[in-house]
Amino acid sequence: MRAATTFFVALALVPTLTTAATNRARYLMGTVCEVAVADGAEADIDAAFAEAQRVEAMLSTWRDDSELARVNAHQAQPSPELHDLLATTLHWAHETDGAFNPLVGQLVKVWHLRESVGAAGASPAE
Repeated sequence: MRAATTFFVALALVPTLTTAATNRARYLMGTVCEVAVADGAEADIDAAFAEAQRVEAMLSTWRDDSELARVNAHQAQPSPELHDLLATTLHWAHETDGAFNPLVGQLVKVWHLRESVGAAGASPAE
């Protein structure tokens, strides 16, 4: 879990870099991920994207081949890292009385939120 935590902490720090000289973006987890670093730290961009790709391979709901997708399809048991991350998210769902709830997959499906990029979705009644 340390590596995933490091990744998320690194993403949280990116907005504080006000003198970023190098900026790169890639499409990951269904969105554009952007990394900006100061001069001389370009190697950190590659490391950040490598970690983002590792986390995407584990957690992405945008990919049928992610570890989470395989677990959800009952094709695999979660790794210790995925198990710990899922336990943490469920803990925070409980602690926030559901204000934070990662279990939105069925809502995404019923509201047709991923049927086409840029689409507004649809009411479940439609």
